Amino acid sequence: MNALLGEEAILPTSGMRACTAVVVEVSFNQDNTDFEGDVEFLSEHEWHSELELLLKDVMTDDGKLKR
Repeated sequence: MNALLGEEAILPTSGMRACTAVVVEVSFNQDNTDFEGDVEFLSEHEWHSELELLLKDVMTDDGKLKR
């Protein structure tokens, strides 16, 4: 989300440990109009296509996880 908003510190980040690998709550602040976001949902077909691409990135040709 930081990259989408063009900011460095909206959500916590760390090069040493996972910060957003778990559920993160982002609250709505009606008084702050500095940021606007759009949420777009994928169809089930689009989601499966994205997952297939991601799996190709992390799997070797013989079907094992890349190290």
